[in-house]
Amino acid sequence: MYKQRLWKIATLWEQSTPSIQKRVPDFDVQKLTALYGEHEVSLVNSDFVLRDSFDFTPSSRPAYSDAYGSYYGLASSQLVLFADKPVYLFDNHNKIIQSFLEYHHVTQKAFDVVHIDAHADDALYRGERPHELALNKSARAIVQTRISDFFDYLSDTGIITSIHRYTKSQDFKNWYLPDKPFVLSLDIDIFGEEGAFCSLEEKIPLIKAAWDTADVVAIAMSPGFIDQDYAREIIKIFTQK
Repeated sequence: MYKQRLWKIATLWEQSTPSIQKRVPDFDVQKLTALYGEHEVSLVNSDFVLRDSFDFTPSSRPAYSDAYGSYYGLASSQLVLFADKPVYLFDNHNKIIQSFLEYHHVTQKAFDVVHIDAHADDALYRGERPHELALNKSARAIVQTRISDFFDYLSDTGIITSIHRYTKSQDFKNWYLPDKPFVLSLDIDIFGEEGAFCSLEEKIPLIKAAWDTADVVAIAMSPGFIDQDYAREIIKIFTQK
């Protein structure tokens, strides 16, 4: 069903060689992986595991439900190094909080976020926002948030300096990337029906440039918003070693 589109994505990804040089992460990646201990499971959130490659085994329970049904996600959220680039994979987008807090814990610095998504994820958090948030509170923070309000939840913590959103057609026509360390927040639903506001030719160069220059990449598979088999194949294209 998606064979032709996947072929086009793979071709554009291979052809996209941004003028921006790849940036080597300016932090100690080994300090990041050390947070997973000898059993390669996060020492503070057992949902996250360190792997050599992504495992797309589905979850035993739905990760997301709406009026139309329930959708299964991943059996575990994951961190994999691709050429020393830390790349996180999870289902619901609010789980990106784990990657934000791990990166902040290791660097002790605030950072920018480049957010590429079919949605702005700018819903207001319904509770009281934290003013400080430590890594050992990450699992609780994920439970407290929804899939679209995690930015607002983190807004008073000082962890994120600026969010560069690419969520509308015009954003992809005149893009630029931060000249400071940033995390790429990539929702694969940008390739789904709700992300059809811009073409593959507009999406791929920005995603490739952001991938190459980000310190950390964090990918949401967004069950319920895009076919998960299709999402999996796109991610495989982006992470071929």
